[in-house]
Amino acid sequence: MGQFINFCAGAGKDTLPILTEPDGAHVNALLLNVFSNFKTERERKKTNELIGDSKAKYFMLDSGGFQLKVAMSEGKKILMDKNQPLEPDHDVINITPEHVVGAAIYVDPQPHILVALDSPVKDIHNFDKNLDIKGQMEREFRSHVGLNVSWGAETARLVKAAKEQGKLSKDLRLLLPVQAYSIEQFSRYIKYLKSEGDIIFDGFSMPLRNLREISFIEIAQFIIEFYKMGVKNFHALGEANFKSISFLAYLSKRPFFDWISADAQTWRQEAEKLKYIYHYNLQSQFIHMDTEISDDIINECPCPWCDGKTFTYIQNLPSLEKTEFLRCHNYFVVKHFAEEIIEKKCNKQLRFPFWEE
Repeated sequence: MGQFINFCAGAGKDTLPILTEPDGAHVNALLLNVFSNFKTERERKKTNELIGDSKAKYFMLDSGGFQLKVAMSEGKKILMDKNQPLEPDHDVINITPEHVVGAAIYVDPQPHILVALDSPVKDIHNFDKNLDIKGQMEREFRSHVGLNVSWGAETARLVKAAKEQGKLSKDLRLLLPVQAYSIEQFSRYIKYLKSEGDIIFDGFSMPLRNLREISFIEIAQFIIEFYKMGVKNFHALGEANFKSISFLAYLSKRPFFDWISADAQTWRQEAEKLKYIYHYNLQSQFIHMDTEISDDIINECPCPWCDGKTFTYIQNLPSLEKTEFLRCHNYFVVKHFAEEIIEKKCNKQLRFPFWEE
């Protein structure tokens, strides 16, 4: 049986949830990425301060593949020059495995987990529904697999060298991102990766959102394939929904992996929209001033922020104070959801909605 860790992603020095855990940490696990936290010397210093302020027990550094994906969709020029800075110009993005590993070496403390540089495939819901979906999935996979193989292999080689030189801890775990829509595509990715030589890595990271749109059977097939390969570490990228978190928590109770984790920015993104995440099912509802909430609706949330507070009280908080309240509440709810399932402390239900929006 392994452990399940939910990483706090998207936090900044001014938006870090200030809920204090029993060990004094504000967040148990913190995920940062190269693009958002290491572009300039000033950002690098603020990042070191953020890690210190969080007192996180676990720290993961993501390469920033999602930010690369956004930049590509915005039509920005993409460089791959290790001698140039990450963002030499407003309309230019520059990223290489050297940037990623360099950030891991620089940051203090160094990450426990590093995600190799990758080029993310398109989300299925962005495909043209009037065209063959499978054909689009295959073309998309082929257009990215070359970079994902070469970047993954080069990141692994750089990490190996840095460990041998004492620049990185030998305990650092390297995860390779899986950007594939099917087991058959994943098998090709592994075949290509093996052609790069003896590549040392510790597990995989993967966005499950594309597989969810196909079926959870596809996700289970990937999990079985990872297990057959002897992989002991798995991270689900950008997951904070009822089904995925429940599934990952279930896996952590089975003898498949030593480590299972997930991350999401949902806690912050929903708070900024003035949306309250409900602790029973991780769904959210608006709680702005125009929301009609009956006084008969009881706030049953177990988080310390909601303790003794009615929904009407939360609704009437000043906007900035409400956003801060919701950041802390939402983070607590997402973090503790899986823990409660694992410990069987509550019966999770799809009880929703509570009020009319």
